[in-house]
Amino acid sequence: MDTPPNTPPDPDAPLFAQFWRNSELNPARGRLLRERIEADTANPLPTPEARWPQAVQALPAPHPDQQALWSRRRSVRAFAPLALSAAQVSHLLWPFAVRAGTAEGWRHLASGGGKYPLLLHWLWWRAADAKPGRYAYDPASHGLARTGDAPDWPQTAAILGLDTPLADSPAGALVITARPAAMLAKYGERGGRFTVLEAGSYFGALQVQAAQAGLVTLAVGSFDDRRLLAAVGALPGDLLLLPCLVGHAR
Repeated sequence: MDTPPNTPPDPDAPLFAQFWRNSELNPARGRLLRERIEADTANPLPTPEARWPQAVQALPAPHPDQQALWSRRRSVRAFAPLALSAAQVSHLLWPFAVRAGTAEGWRHLASGGGKYPLLLHWLWWRAADAKPGRYAYDPASHGLARTGDAPDWPQTAAILGLDTPLADSPAGALVITARPAAMLAKYGERGGRFTVLEAGSYFGALQVQAAQAGLVTLAVGSFDDRRLLAAVGALPGDLLLLPCLVGHAR
């Protein structure tokens, strides 16, 4: 098997590079993954059970506003044919911006060693007050730079391994990629773990912002790595971590 171009530098984290190559998806590996998912659907392993008594120390209920927020969080596969405005996209992406008044460029979310290896791409199909297309997010200015046309939804759905009718397509998608060289140079193999954990924190923040705005999301793990990297205009060496669809509930 040839070595994909989108891998971290071997000298700093060769084992992470090997792990990443082995976990990439292409059409052949995607078919194997679907078989595993179907087998798990037929005979799923249970969720791990706690090894301690339940509710050893009862906790008070959180504030009603917090309960209402989390009750609105939804992962869906069918979206309403409604557009997202620039204000709504701004709300979704605000946690990823540089925090005002910090000369060092610190952001609202933490990053190992302050390296911030993640890059954000916004695919915008249903836009209320902007031109649909492919955008790169700039955390310093909290703005979007249009980098080209986004692939249409049928093409994107195929890249994501989804069988979703055009009528159910989302308004947009946040695609998280990473350029982890600085993280791996500082932390070696451990930096690979930090990079992946950071992507999880970004996805969690996006879900909260979407719930606050009355929107729904869907994280997708069945994507074709190389084709999606090309679709968002990633550079050689970038890693594809997570695409997340965003829109209105049907």
